[in-house]
Amino acid sequence: MKRINCLVMAAIIIVAIGGCSGSTPESSEVPVSSEVPVSSEALSVNFPTTTIKIIVPFNPGGSTDLMARVLAPEMSARLGVPVIVENKPGGGGAIGMIEMIQSNPDGHTIILCSISAATLTPNNSDVGYTNKEMAPIAQIAQLSTGIYVRADSGISTVEEFIEVCEAEYGTKTFSTSGTGGVHHLTAELFMQAIDKPGLINHVPFDSGTEAITAVLGNQVDFSFGDAGDGLPFVEDGTLRVLAMGSDPGRDYYYPDVPSFRELGYDVVMGPWTGFAAPAGTPIEVIEILDNTIKECMELPNIIEGFKNLSQPIAYMNHTDFTEKWMAEYDKNKAIIEGLN
Repeated sequence: MKRINCLVMAAIIIVAIGGCSGSTPESSEVPVSSEVPVSSEALSVNFPTTTIKIIVPFNPGGSTDLMARVLAPEMSARLGVPVIVENKPGGGGAIGMIEMIQSNPDGHTIILCSISAATLTPNNSDVGYTNKEMAPIAQIAQLSTGIYVRADSGISTVEEFIEVCEAEYGTKTFSTSGTGGVHHLTAELFMQAIDKPGLINHVPFDSGTEAITAVLGNQVDFSFGDAGDGLPFVEDGTLRVLAMGSDPGRDYYYPDVPSFRELGYDVVMGPWTGFAAPAGTPIEVIEILDNTIKECMELPNIIEGFKNLSQPIAYMNHTDFTEKWMAEYDKNKAIIEGLN
């Protein structure tokens, strides 16, 4: 398996092959291919009629940005118009989300966002939007969050983890990539699931990498994170992962590690990435975009591209994704309110 730190180089190569060479980090216009015809469905509702802009609410070079740039050429080829990627970072994703929400709801401005910008940022603070301003289109990728311990900790199972923590109730510490983030909420959801509030104490860091290395450096006892940060250390034998919040089935990167749900704990949580449009976008337009994205996610070069980005493809259509998004918004809102 390729190591995580190869992500950026692999993505650059993939994007170059896809036809995006010469684009700037902030925006890239993809030439329209004449090899793939525009669908008759698109023509019947007169969509698209001009360039489609994908807003990425984070900095260039991150996983969300690179996924958008891998997909843009194939979306352009199928929709028959240029597709550009524009970065609008800031405010935990809020700046990009607000620009998307305020755009014309005609499908020509969409966003590729994460669980954090979609369900956590608007619940952690008043940022000017809620889930009611969104029209989910399709999920494209999903990671899951799990418990990491040092390999020399003597802890091999979740049951042993609970026993060790109960023996020193409220004194053990765990790191995450930040207060109110998906990894933090996974830990809180786990403590709710075992009915032991305050079992372990949260120590936030600025990134998942810092949170993981804090465990290795004995600054904290444990960490909650995803494979993107912990996998290299599990592979080299310095960390052990006890369970993952995957569903259905086991985590893509840890097929030998049980899921929380498999062990009897109702903990399903992890970073997902998906497309959305402004509320009020016609359903016919949403369906065209959804079907286009689905076709793209089945292409061998996209599958390989996402593999190189360490982002397991987990396509979900707009109906199922809308149900998931809205349910997670409410669930995460309740968890966050419980922390305040």
